Amino acid sequence: MASARPAQTNIRSDIVKRRIREVTERTGMTATQFLEEAVLRYDPPGETLPPGLKRVGRLLVAELPPGVTLTLEDINADIAAYRDRE
Repeated sequence: MASARPAQTNIRSDIVKRRIREVTERTGMTATQFLEEAVLRYDPPGETLPPGLKRVGRLLVAELPPGVTLTLEDINADIAAYRDRE
């Protein structure tokens, strides 16, 4: 006969351990059941970006108005103007 033992969580947080104990005692769920359900229900909030920016992969990219194009020459001219300013 297998012995009943608490599920191993490897969590050091006293807050999490206390919450697991509270919920499992009240509901009769196992710690594993509770943690699995909690993890599956968690949905982190979406990223809020400043207006005019969008994420493309790991990069933040400025959104250009429709019909506006930006060339390498435009970028280099802006960099040169910035360097030459007083």
